[in-house]
Amino acid sequence: MTSTGVRDGEAAVDPDPEPASPEPEAGDPPGWLVVPVRAVAVVVVVPVRAGWELARIVGRYLLAPLGRGLAWAGRGLAALVAAVVVAVVIRPLGWVFSVLGWALSGLGRGLSVLGRGLAVAVRGVAGALARVLAWVLRPVGLGLVAAGRAL
Repeated sequence: MTSTGVRDGEAAVDPDPEPASPEPEAGDPPGWLVVPVRAVAVVVVVPVRAGWELARIVGRYLLAPLGRGLAWAGRGLAALVAAVVVAVVIRPLGWVFSVLGWALSGLGRGLSVLGRGLAVAVRGVAGALARVLAWVLRPVGLGLVAAGRAL
């Protein structure tokens, strides 16, 4: 150590250094603009960011579980409504259409038998009419043929 209280090889430290004024860099805004911009950031940006974070927390921890619970309840309610509709509407309509189909098939069979009977009757009447017309018109036709040969 030397008489000045500094070790050998070390530089003496000034006990009261003057603060060096920082030189503004080329891209820094002037000092008179920095303070109002920071004030706007504190007044506008910070509350908006805090509200955004609060909305995320509420959405994640309150609304998402509530939504999942409502979805579960909605699926259960939909299944219940579907079961009631099947029991109250679909099955009775199936029974009605089954009975209606049975009745209509019976009606169809009856109409089929009626149609066949009607066809037999019409054939019989047509055959009888043809025989009557042949018995009546044959002599007329033979007479016309004889008259035609005589000419």
